Amino acid sequence: MAPAFLVDGLTEKKIVQKLCHGATVRMTGVNGKDVELSAIAKAAHSLISLFKGRHYPVILIMDREKRQQSSEEIEDELKRLLEKLGVMEEVIISCPDRMLESWMLSDDEYFEEIYDIKLDTSYEGSHGKREIRKLLAEKKQTYHEVSVGVDLFCSLDAARIAINSSSFARFRSKTAHFCGWLRR
Repeated sequence: MAPAFLVDGLTEKKIVQKLCHGATVRMTGVNGKDVELSAIAKAAHSLISLFKGRHYPVILIMDREKRQQSSEEIEDELKRLLEKLGVMEEVIISCPDRMLESWMLSDDEYFEEIYDIKLDTSYEGSHGKREIRKLLAEKKQTYHEVSVGVDLFCSLDAARIAINSSSFARFRSKTAHFCGWLRR
C-alpha cells in the first residue's frame, strides 16, 4: 500500500510528487502562520477519511511558522487532536522548524558546491525563505518557491539535511522506508 502525504502548501506538494513516486499528495487547504492546530487537525481528518484505508501511512507535513510551541510539541498536539477526532489510521506528523526552506538550508554542502555560498550556522528555527532569498539575491538570482524551491529541494541530500536539522532528522527517521529519496 502506498503512503499518502498531506501538506500545507503547493511547494511541498510538488516536492513530494517529484521525490516520492507513487504517493498520493493532498493539500490541507489550511496554510498560514495563524491557523489553529485544531483547524489543521479537522482538515487532515476530512482528507484521511476520504482515503478509506487505501493508503499507509498518512504523512502530515506542516510548517511551524511563528507558532510558540516547538516543532515536536506541535507534532504531539496534532497527533492528540487527530486521535480525539477519531482518526485510527497511522499518521506520521512532521513539522519543519520553522519552514521547509529551513530544511533546505541544512544541506550546507549543496549551497557551497552549487552557489559558492558558505553557510556557517544552523538554520533550524529560522525564517528560511527570507534567508534563501537574501543568499540568492547576492548571486543575482531570484527565489520562487514553486519553481526554484522545488528544484533546489529535489537536488539536496537527505542525509546531509538530517545532520543539521533535528526536525528533518525526526521526519526522515519516521518516513525513510516510504520514500526512496529519504533513504539515500
